[in-house]
Amino acid sequence: MDTKNILRKADCFLNHTILKRFGDKPSLLILAFHSILEDGLKESRANIDPYANHGITDSVFRSCVDYFYCKGYTFISPVDILKGLYPDKPYIMITFDDGYANNSRALPVLHEYKIPAVFFITAENVRINQSFWWDIAWRKRKEQGWIDQRILKEQDSLKQKTAEAIDAYINESFGTQAFSPQSAHDRPFTPDELRAFSQDEFVHIGNHAFRHALSLAYTPEQWSKQISQAQEYLASLTGYDPLIFAYPDGYWDDAGVSALRACGIPLAVTVDWRKNYLPLEETGDGLLKLARFVLNGHQDVVLQCRLFRCDFSVYGMLKRFVG
Repeated sequence: MDTKNILRKADCFLNHTILKRFGDKPSLLILAFHSILEDGLKESRANIDPYANHGITDSVFRSCVDYFYCKGYTFISPVDILKGLYPDKPYIMITFDDGYANNSRALPVLHEYKIPAVFFITAENVRINQSFWWDIAWRKRKEQGWIDQRILKEQDSLKQKTAEAIDAYINESFGTQAFSPQSAHDRPFTPDELRAFSQDEFVHIGNHAFRHALSLAYTPEQWSKQISQAQEYLASLTGYDPLIFAYPDGYWDDAGVSALRACGIPLAVTVDWRKNYLPLEETGDGLLKLARFVLNGHQDVVLQCRLFRCDFSVYGMLKRFVG
């Protein structure tokens, strides 16, 4: 048994004991998802990067929502955060990153439980119907026989580049045809699909930048343009300005936060692995650095949800400080 599994086993015991004795502290817990696939469909058959999808299927998503619903969590939207949350109970917000068309598979669960969710859209992929670069790299390198760790190392290197440089690398390595989606599973929403999807009463559209790249690859002016271009394009499709931003790959820095403030976006989420305790920090940049957890569908859903609820976790502490 490896160290991570030992820590998770210890956490399982601690979480059960702590939650039974103390319950849930008032907080906002935010979950991050990406793709959502039909049960039994492997990521390899769907032409998507398994490390980006995290094994999320219809039943995994439903189980997660049902767990927090049964535990008495209040599901909220960005609008609710801006109105103010009463600091006396636990809240949860469901989010999806990137803009995969398969995110529409979440709608039956949202309607059944009557809960909102935020869908962060990378605008340019929708506009030109282009596959997400990490899926292209994963698919093509697997065809060439690369092992997982070698592909992940290449992806980490690409994350340091601008979107334009990433596209040039993909084009040089695999050709222009590689940008075309391979199936219904790896493609983004079309503009018409997103327009219709955004009008659902439980759907809230968020900004995930115009191109999926990190702010560190751009000058402050270029990064501001990435945000504003996406904001304008998404508003043209949905009829409203997104109230919330998700930093690509969860990476944020002071320049990125300042750009959001200048663009007038009041909320933003990271993938810092922790809860957001109430009352939320409404002065300064607190609302532009909200933390999120990422659920892994390949692991026990209930144990992970319990871990997210708990206020103490050995594994969580190490994840925050070591990465």
